[in-house]
Amino acid sequence: MNILSSKDWAKKLLILLAIAASAAAFFWYGASPTLTLVSTDELSDSPDYFLENVTSREYTIDGKLEQTIKTSKLSHFNSNKQTEAISPKIETVTNDIAWYAEADFGKLNDANKDILLTSNAFVTRKDSTTTSNRLNADSIHYNDVDKSLISLGNAELITQQGITKADTIRSFVDLETAQFKGNVSGHYEQATQNQ
Repeated sequence: MNILSSKDWAKKLLILLAIAASAAAFFWYGASPTLTLVSTDELSDSPDYFLENVTSREYTIDGKLEQTIKTSKLSHFNSNKQTEAISPKIETVTNDIAWYAEADFGKLNDANKDILLTSNAFVTRKDSTTTSNRLNADSIHYNDVDKSLISLGNAELITQQGITKADTIRSFVDLETAQFKGNVSGHYEQATQNQ
């Protein structure tokens, strides 16, 4: 029987330790890359997710459909808690009043449920007793706190009675009132009387 000499044993132990140290170094340093493909600054303005051809429905506690949002593209940005939409179409029903809104672009705020519609924005209101009223503007901001629509830039309210234009038009979802501010003008149909 051949017994290992102390020199052979020391050589084999040294080789085994070198292999173990090399493997540990490889896994320690080689497992995490030192470079990324895209810098962190470039990713800070990127959406954390996006969806295309989206239909989202929101229901009340009673199971009644409350809001439907359709959009061709939805991009969510976690950094500012906003969702950007291309060609959003929003339909909301509250107290038997239907609201339909549309624009080229939209921003939905995650924190307070506000919605900003921009470029060719309009909102139409219709209930069972009246004909529809339409609000047009460059941008329309839905404020969820007081349930109001604030229209800015080329704002006009079209009703059965006529057209009213202003720099800013603020109307309230639950009320049949509107506030006009700046360069207010209107064109109204003359009422005819039965004789």
